[in-house]
Amino acid sequence: MKTMTQPRTVATIYNPDILTKAQLISSFVVRIKKFEKIMNDIRSADMNKPEQPVMIVGLRGMGKTTLLRRLAYEVENDPKLNTWLMPVIFNEEEYGINTLFKLWETIAEYIAGRNRAFTGLYDRMDEAHSEDGDRYRYEKAAFSLLSDALHANGKKLLLFIDNFGDMFKRFSKQEKQRLREILMTCPDIRIIAASAVVIEAFFKYDDPLFEFFKTERLDGLSKEETEHLLLKLGEMLPGNPVKDIIERQPERVEALRRLTGGIPRSIVFFFEIFVNDKDGTAFTDLESILDRVTPLYKHRMDDLPSQQQEIMQALALNYDAMSSGELAKRTRLDSKQVSAQLKQLQHAELVQAIPTHNKNHLYHVRDRFFNIWFLMRLARKGDRNRILWLVRFLECWCSPDQLSRRTEAHTTATHFLYDQEYIDRAHSDSDFLHYFLLLMAKSQYAFLYDYFTSERGRTVQSRDRFLPIWYALMFFMQKEHPGEYLRMPPEMKETVQEIIDKTDAFRLAYTLPA
Repeated sequence: MKTMTQPRTVATIYNPDILTKAQLISSFVVRIKKFEKIMNDIRSADMNKPEQPVMIVGLRGMGKTTLLRRLAYEVENDPKLNTWLMPVIFNEEEYGINTLFKLWETIAEYIAGRNRAFTGLYDRMDEAHSEDGDRYRYEKAAFSLLSDALHANGKKLLLFIDNFGDMFKRFSKQEKQRLREILMTCPDIRIIAASAVVIEAFFKYDDPLFEFFKTERLDGLSKEETEHLLLKLGEMLPGNPVKDIIERQPERVEALRRLTGGIPRSIVFFFEIFVNDKDGTAFTDLESILDRVTPLYKHRMDDLPSQQQEIMQALALNYDAMSSGELAKRTRLDSKQVSAQLKQLQHAELVQAIPTHNKNHLYHVRDRFFNIWFLMRLARKGDRNRILWLVRFLECWCSPDQLSRRTEAHTTATHFLYDQEYIDRAHSDSDFLHYFLLLMAKSQYAFLYDYFTSERGRTVQSRDRFLPIWYALMFFMQKEHPGEYLRMPPEMKETVQEIIDKTDAFRLAYTLPA
């Protein structure tokens, strides 16, 4: 019973909202390069002149909140900075800050709690609030009081604001313009912010702060970073049980990393599951993770209007990206309705557009793990198999044994028959995988395409069973099938690129018979 509760305790503690300063610094083992880059920027800026604000962008669970806090703690601990620079860490959600003057009031409360020199600053702001309720005049008075207090005490502020887009969109246009003016002219305040969406998603082209921030993007963890994080978590348990899984079943860890996009929050879920089920598989691990996110994702779907639910369902079940015209046909909705709803879903961060070479953009579910959850929990069995096949493919592709076999595959190349006979004799997915790589290395694209799209190929669902191979093929056949490569689910990008690179390596390294 004890071993079942220990991992949950570790994963629960691994939460920036409840970690102590010492715990967060100790557990901060990924995003090191990004941390050092931003800290070097902070250290090199003496703030004698206004400094450009920074926006850290990444999907939910990518570690933005943890990175913000780690940066703030480093400023606090740096003897060359902490004498004059005060980091202010905002709560992850600041629902009360819906006007610019509320921002100054909140700052006054934060810094008064840390430095006695600022005691009473908020009260002086409150006294300056006029009875006529002119919010813009009061905002200027509140900021003037804050600025005077900073100058009097020889301090400058570094504001660490999470979910900045949610706060910013509540400001009026006049307040947005005023904030830009302050950030451009006042050397006493700099913002290091974070957002789950790209800046363009919440800054319109005519917004004052559009293209004003310096952007730092957080992508998914690499294989090495994932293993490093898991091993660090494992140090909290006797014998570090995760170490054995990484050594014996590296493909189990790597398949899940790719499937979930390397999101750190998901990696922590993996840790719990690995410790509780040392002899599991990537697919059973996935099932366990899906159970945990079901309440969140179900609530997300339930909250949508009916037409948006229809569109999200069509996108999720299709898995590959779709055009608005294809969605209209699938949902039986008017094309104008679909376009309008897609804009709303993009604004809600649920759908992402993929630019194409024409005006007919493609769309997919933005949270890829949400799409996987939908297929696994709400789709028919045939659609659910797509994820099962993808997991098996990733385990096969990422297995050290399979990597070795792919490297040696050229030695048997001359024995393959480039027709239906070999396909009929193949006994395993691994056999197919090696054969498909060699076909592409020989530029036998048309033959492979005909197999995937033939009646027999459709019957055994070869395209879905080997979807990364299909998209590597679409890369090589972009002239014949323009735009098809763009439909690729983003979580396959790394694997498909490896397939393309391996195909090119075979083509260059070995002379294969034409």
